[in-house]
Amino acid sequence: MDSSHQKPESEVEGEGEYAPKTPPTAHGKPKNKKTTDNKEKVKEEPREPHSEAMAINIGECKDTGEQVNWLPTDTSQFMNPNIAILGTMGTGKTQTAKSMLLQLHRQRKANTRGEKFGILIFDYKDDYTEESFVEATNAIVLEGCDLPINPFALFTKKDKLAPIKTAAAFATTLANVFKLGPKQIRNLKTCIDLAYQTKGIIKGKVETFDNEPPTLDDVFKVFNEQESIASDSLLSALCDLNDNEVFEKDGSKCKTLYEMLNDNIVVVKLSGVDSSLQVLVVALLLDSFFMQMHVGGKPKPEGHYRAIRQLIMVDEADNFLSRDFPSLKKVLKEGREYGVGMILSTQALDHFKTSENDYLQYQEAIIIHRLNGSKKMQIQSLLSVEEKAKVDQYHAMVGKLEKHHALFINSKKKVTHQESTAFWKMIE
Repeated sequence: MDSSHQKPESEVEGEGEYAPKTPPTAHGKPKNKKTTDNKEKVKEEPREPHSEAMAINIGECKDTGEQVNWLPTDTSQFMNPNIAILGTMGTGKTQTAKSMLLQLHRQRKANTRGEKFGILIFDYKDDYTEESFVEATNAIVLEGCDLPINPFALFTKKDKLAPIKTAAAFATTLANVFKLGPKQIRNLKTCIDLAYQTKGIIKGKVETFDNEPPTLDDVFKVFNEQESIASDSLLSALCDLNDNEVFEKDGSKCKTLYEMLNDNIVVVKLSGVDSSLQVLVVALLLDSFFMQMHVGGKPKPEGHYRAIRQLIMVDEADNFLSRDFPSLKKVLKEGREYGVGMILSTQALDHFKTSENDYLQYQEAIIIHRLNGSKKMQIQSLLSVEEKAKVDQYHAMVGKLEKHHALFINSKKKVTHQESTAFWKMIE
């Protein structure tokens, strides 16, 4: 096992220097009391080019006692800032994830070239809405209803087909979740196109793209104005979205994800939301995020360092991974060029592989806590180990790891047995 993960001299530690000087602006229905009014402009401090690199302490090597670090901005060590966290329920993976997010928040001013850095968290179990985490990170919590996001917002005037592509992405995602057929998809796209027209937005005429885009409520109204409406899965899907008031109806109150993630941690609270709508919310926000990612451009490297601009955390990601949403693969695959990374947390190796995709191939680092029912073939493939004795050794370890203990696999497939860094220890 590898024990060469020594603590870099450049590691940034301590909360004081990196504690936020001003509280972030809250949008929607925040839980965090440390907020300012939406219209108030928060004075931003100037950023200086980084002199130190982000180094996230993920654990301590059990063999040597040395610190084990994840270096998300160091492309010589990790070509992309994607990382997977696995573990059966109760093994400590959420504590590990929360400690990483806290450190990323504390070290954000050490980002390459002083770039701003935001984190978007999809929280299925209220792990990231707990007071201790919200206070430690100054996170903004959005309820799973009246989300101040417009899935039909347009982000560029360079693409004259932007309304068509936005409509197509929405229809594809809705079809995936609610099993819509070709005829229903065509009907939905037509309704979205008509909703754009009611707002004066005409496909092909980029000068109209500055008009306020339609909201989901506007699309629902157009749908209901049809001469005949079939009682089918499309009607059921749109009624579910409308009845549960998932997205804000007033377009003037909506923000873009990139606006909200401007140096902030934003938690989307999904507990209490119907399971199909949970998946839909994550997928639609990822669609929106992917479009904004391309418009935002690419960070300029500094030597072998490249800034993180945004990081997306999906907790309990198994249901989402199984759907093969196009935006998930695109963000995982293309995100590194745009300074975007993903943390995917789930309970089994099986969850990362579908009939269409193997999402583990996009993970530059993996933290494995105890797993129940893992197969030797999976361990062999994951670690690129051919020697049977080694495969047997790691397979046995994965099934017997103590709570808060894990195997860390870096981009070179080196394995370190570590005691993972727990969030509760960092805030004591």
